[in-house]
Formats: sequence, structure tokens, C-alpha cells
Amino acid sequence: MRKLGRWVSLMILALAVSGCETAAHNVREDSGNIAALEALKQPAGGGIKVDVEANAGGVYHTGDPIRFKIKSSQAGKLWIIAVNSENQAQLLFPQGAGNENTLNAGQEYQFPPRDSAQNLYADKPLGKTSLAFIVTGGEAVLGDVISLRDGQLHNVSFGSDTQWGVNKLAVNVVE
Repeated sequence: MRKLGRWVSLMILALAVSGCETAAHNVREDSGNIAALEALKQPAGGGIKVDVEANAGGVYHTGDPIRFKIKSSQAGKLWIIAVNSENQAQLLFPQGAGNENTLNAGQEYQFPPRDSAQNLYADKPLGKTSLAFIVTGGEAVLGDVISLRDGQLHNVSFGSDTQWGVNKLAVNVVE
């Protein structure tokens, strides 16, 4: 499996997730993936609470293994989107068949799982990478929150219901 870490960079900076107005917003392609991800806010109704912690205090040098602990206040599906320092977006998790992304309420989930062959390493490009840890509940799916097509984020939507939640981290990879 290719190194997923090329999308992940160093220095965890927890970004405050605050409520926002209920609306649907189209983010223009030329405004960039970083702007689209930054526009993603917790649903106005509160949404699902998503807690995220990074190993090693979030300080990563190229080649360092990266792990996250994720906990959701409600059962749902986990989606991780990364936008690297070169403004390239990728669905980091799940990727392909066999990657179960179901979370149980209140249970800590390790990404990547320790018992899997999947690993995540800090790699180039150097610099800041923004990560969004999205949990969807009920029948909601990632496309109800944000659309990722051909490496571009489109149509960021802010739901009026509480069927999803988000927590964002910024990491930075150095040599």
C-alpha cells in the first residue's frame, strides 16, 4: 500500500469548531481546497461531537509514523479528508473495499488500526496539511457534507440537522 503520509504534515493545531448558519455554500474551484475545508463548520444544530488526538504531540519529521485516536459522541461512519500544502485534496480514509469506517458511540478508534497492514507516515510535501475528521450518522454520507471529485472539494454544505459532525486538525511535516 502506498504511503498515505505524503498527505499528512506536522504540528497539530486544533482548530476550533463552532456553530454556523444553516445554509448550503458552493465553494468556487479557484478558491482552492484549503478554503473549502476551512469553510466546513459544525452543523448549526450541534451535530455529532468528534474528538481527535494525534500521537507524539503532533510533531512529525519525514518518515515518522502518524496515528490518530478518534471518538464520536454518536455511532456513525468516519471519513478523513486531507488537503496538503500544495492544495491537493484526498480522501485519506476509507480507501477502497475492506476499509470499514463504522464507529460506535463513545468508543475510541485508532487510525490507522494497529492490527492492520495500513500505515501512515509523514512524507513530502513539507508544510501544513489540513485534516477534517467527519462522522456521519443515520443515512448521511460524506457527499451530504462535502463533495470530493478528481482531487477537488466542491459544494460545502452546512446541514440543519445533527446527522454529522467534524473536527479539524492542521499538521506540519518538516525534514
